[in-house]
Formats: sequence, C-alpha cells, structure tokens
Amino acid sequence: MSTDPATDESLDRASLDAVSTEERSGASPLTWPAVALGVVYSWIVGGFASFTLASNIAVFATGAVVLAIAFLRPPKRNPRGRPVTKVAIWWWVLALGAFTVVEMTNLFLGSTHAHPTLSILMAPILENHLAKSVAVFIWLRVGWVLLHR
Repeated sequence: MSTDPATDESLDRASLDAVSTEERSGASPLTWPAVALGVVYSWIVGGFASFTLASNIAVFATGAVVLAIAFLRPPKRNPRGRPVTKVAIWWWVLALGAFTVVEMTNLFLGSTHAHPTLSILMAPILENHLAKSVAVFIWLRVGWVLLHR
C-alpha cells in the first residue's frame, strides 16, 4: 500500500470538495483598502519605463517587503486544497524546462526579432500604461497567494 498522500486513493472526493473556494485559492481575503493600495501602487509602477532604475527599485522593494513578511512575520498558511501528484510535477518541469531552453537559446542568439525572447514579445503590450499596470497588479496578487501557501 502506498504511503504517498499524493497517490493515496483513500482520499475521498467529498473531503476534497469540502475545502472552501477561499482556502483553495491559497490566499486570505483582501480588504478593500489593501486592494486599493495595490491598484494605486500598480498604477504608479506601471508608469515607469521598463528596465530603468525606478522600475528596478520598485520591483526590488516589493520583493524585499514580501521576503521580510515571509521571514519576520509569516502569515497564517492556508491548508492545501488537493495533493500534488508526481505526474503533475513532471508536466510542470517539462513545460518550464522547454520554455527555459527556448528562452536561453533565443537570448544567446542575440534576442532579436528573428530570435525573440519573452521581453521582446511582450514589449509592445507592456508599452501601454494600463496594460503594464494590470500586469503589475496580477503580479502582486499572485505574490499574495504564494505568500499564504
């Protein structure tokens, strides 16, 4: 009999479905002031030109705050909704590995329009202030979810 909870068939579907949507999302609910602060911060950072000192500082400062929270005062962790299987891990490793190989190949070939990296492909979209602000807000939200896992 397997002792790996990821492959344990004794987990019944009802117990997995009993996990609320909030717990399944991996983050605690946000209050409207936190969302408003995130929107304002995203709008400000979205106005910075890409690859500038101001944008680098904004990203570094956000990361430093998240790391400080994670190490000094970690938030309450939400329970996992479902176990992660080995098959799922291998599919993610395969996808990320393929992306990394393509990205690094294009980078070493010169990162031109003939061999574009992700930054070249995303540049036309992220030149728009609103689009960049939405991307920053999504980045913040994903970070919030990961902080609570």
